[in-house]
Amino acid sequence: MRVLVISFLICSSAVFSQNEPSEEIVKNNEASINVFNLLIFKALDVSYEYYLNEESGVGGSVLLSLDGDKRFNNDGPFYYESSALTGFYKFYFGRRPNSGFFAELFTMYSNGSYDVDYYYNESTFENQVFYKDFSQFAFGLSVGAKYRSKLGFAGSIYLGVGRNFLDTEDTPALSPRIGITLGYTF
Repeated sequence: MRVLVISFLICSSAVFSQNEPSEEIVKNNEASINVFNLLIFKALDVSYEYYLNEESGVGGSVLLSLDGDKRFNNDGPFYYESSALTGFYKFYFGRRPNSGFFAELFTMYSNGSYDVDYYYNESTFENQVFYKDFSQFAFGLSVGAKYRSKLGFAGSIYLGVGRNFLDTEDTPALSPRIGITLGYTF
C-alpha cells in the first residue's frame, strides 16, 4: 500500500510539475506601411508578409496615389503609376530570423498615366503635356535590409526596379520599387 501511495505521489507530481513556460511564440506575419512613399510621393503603400521559414517570406503590397491625376501638376516627385499591386518573395541573409540583408523577387501589375507628348502654347506661355493611360506587368529585383526588434516592431529599407513587359512604346519601360517601411510582426 505504501508503494502504491508513493508511486501515485511521484506520478502526480511529475504531471503537475510540467507547468514551465512554453517556448517563445513564433510570429510569422508582418504588416507594414511605406513611410517613404507616403511622405515623398504622396502614395499610400501597405504590405503584408508571411514568413515561410527563418530565411524566406512571401507577401503582397498595394500602392495607391493619394493625389490622383493632380500628381502631375505638383512640383514634387511622382509615380506614373496611380495604383500598383505587387507580389514578392524575399530571401534573407541575416543572423537573426527574417532580418538582415535581403534580395526580393517581385511581380507588379500597375496602371496610371504616362506623358507621351509636350506642347508649348504661345498664347498662354505654358507647356501642355498630353498623357496616355496604361496598364503594365513587370518582373523585378530589389535589395535591402530589414531590422526586427524583440517586441515585434520591424523596419526595412529597399531599392529595386522591374522591367515592364506589355507594350512599352507609350508607357514606362521600368517600374521602381523604393521604400522605407515601418511595421509590426504578429
